[in-house]
Amino acid sequence: MRSVQPAELTIQALGARDDRCQVRVSWSATDAEGLGIRWAETPPPWPSGSVLPVSALTAFGTELAGTHQVHDGEVSLLAEVPVGYHLYVPYLVERDQAVVGRFVALGLAEPVRRLRAERRGDDVIVTWVWPEGSRLATVEWTASGGVRQDQVTRSGYAGSNGFRIPAALDPGVVRVSVLTAVAADEACSRAREVELPPRSIPVSYTLTRHRLWRFGRRDLAVRLRAETDLVDLVLTVVLGTDLAMPPSADHGTVLVEHEGLSLVAHQARELTIPVPVLPRRQDPYWVRCFLRGPVPTVVTGPPVESMRLT
Repeated sequence: MRSVQPAELTIQALGARDDRCQVRVSWSATDAEGLGIRWAETPPPWPSGSVLPVSALTAFGTELAGTHQVHDGEVSLLAEVPVGYHLYVPYLVERDQAVVGRFVALGLAEPVRRLRAERRGDDVIVTWVWPEGSRLATVEWTASGGVRQDQVTRSGYAGSNGFRIPAALDPGVVRVSVLTAVAADEACSRAREVELPPRSIPVSYTLTRHRLWRFGRRDLAVRLRAETDLVDLVLTVVLGTDLAMPPSADHGTVLVEHEGLSLVAHQARELTIPVPVLPRRQDPYWVRCFLRGPVPTVVTGPPVESMRLT
C-alpha cells in the first residue's frame, strides 16, 4: 500500500429543507486523486493512517455522494445528508487495501438532549436541553383521544420551566423535535421520545379493631379501596414505637406483608391482621399501611385515632 495519506477535510453547512441538509466538503486539489469519503453517526473504529481491507472500510458508514467542484486549487463535494451529528472520513484505495485519514465532524439540527418527563399530579412536565441554534419545539404525545401536538418557543419554554401536558392520565410516550438554523435555512431535528410516567393511583384504607379487642382478640381489619383495578401489590403493615407515626415501611416493625395482592376498582378488600400483645407504656403505638407495586400509588390513611394503639 502506498504511503500517501488522504487529504485533510474541511466541512461547511450550506442550507437545509425539512430534515435534509446540504453540506460542502472540501480538500486540496493536489491531494484529490482517488479520494473518497464515508460518513457515519459514530467515529470510525480505526485511527487516522490505518491500513485496512476495503471490505472493512465499506462496512463502515455510507459513501458520501454528490457533485464535485474545483475552484482555486480546492476540490469540493456538494452533498445532501440527514439532520444530526455526522463524521466524515477520507480514504484512499489501492487494490484491496484502503488507508483512512483524519475525520471531521459536523452537527446539523441535532436533537434535544436529556429529555425528561416528570409527573405533577395529573399533569406531566416535559424538560430537555435545547441544541444550539434551535428556536421552536414540536411536542407530540399520546392521549385518550389519539395523538396530540403542540409547539413551544424557546422563550415560552424558559418562562414556564418546561412544557406542561395537562391531564396526562393514560400511558404513552411524548416526542420532541426542534427547528434549528442551518446556514440561512432551518431544519427539523429527529424526534427524541420518552415514556409518560404513570399516574399515581389513589388507594385508601381503614383500620378497625375487632369488637372483642378489649377481651384479648388482637385483630385489626384492614379495608383497602382503589379507583382502578390493581394487581401484584405488596401490602406492608408496620407497627411504630416512636412518638411520630412511621414515615415509611422501613421505620418500625413489620406486622405482616401480603404479596400478590389485587384490588378491584371501587370494591373494598378486607384483610385481617393479628397484632401481638404489646407492653404497656405511656406513649401510644402506631399502625400504618404501605403499598408498593408495578404502578405508583398514593395512599390515604384513616383518621389518626384509628392508627393509634394504646
